[in-house]
Amino acid sequence: MQFLPRQIKIEKPSKNIIVVIEDKEYQLCDYYSKKMWVNNKATKKELQSYNSGILNTKKDKYKTERIGRLGEMSLAKIINKPVNFDYVENGDSEDFIVNGLRVEIKTASHNYGRILIRRKTSTGRIVPINFDVIVGAYLIKENKLENEAIICLVGYEYVENIINLPLKNAIRGEHKNIEIGYNFLKPFFGKNKK
Repeated sequence: MQFLPRQIKIEKPSKNIIVVIEDKEYQLCDYYSKKMWVNNKATKKELQSYNSGILNTKKDKYKTERIGRLGEMSLAKIINKPVNFDYVENGDSEDFIVNGLRVEIKTASHNYGRILIRRKTSTGRIVPINFDVIVGAYLIKENKLENEAIICLVGYEYVENIINLPLKNAIRGEHKNIEIGYNFLKPFFGKNKK
C-alpha cells in the first residue's frame, strides 16, 4: 500500500526541518510498523537481532520500526513522494527513489548528533550499502495516545562522500559503523555539489 501524505512546502534550503505526523499519518505508521518483514524473521542472528529493534520492549514491541516509519512519513511530506507500506520479503533496499537515486532515511529515537550505518558485522563481513543518499532524522516527541509524533529532518549526504569514512566500534554489539555527524549533512533543497 502506498500513501501520499499532505505535502509541506520548503521555501529555502533548510536543515533541521520540524515535521508533525498526526492522525491518519501516524496511525498508518503505527499499523504498518507491525507488518514489516523484520518482525517475522525465524531466527535472530547477530545482524538480525539488532535489525529487529534494540529499542523494542514488551510494552512497545514495535517502537524501532514505528520510529523508522515516522521518519519515512516525515520525509515523504517534504519531497512529495508516497510512503511505500508494502510488505517486502527480506526488507526493502531503500525508502524512496528521488531523481533516480535510492534514498534511505535513518531516524533515531533521540538527537544523538549522528547517523550510524552498520558497515561490518562482528564476524568481519562487510555489510553492503544499497542506497545512494542517506538522510538523518530524529524523534523529538511521540504521543501514542494522541496519535502524534514530531520528527526533525536534519539533512542528507551522498553515500559516495561517506563510504570511506573510518569505521567506529558500535556502542552495543561487536559490529562497526560508519558515523556521520549531523553537522556534516547538507541542507534539504540546497544547491549542493556531490
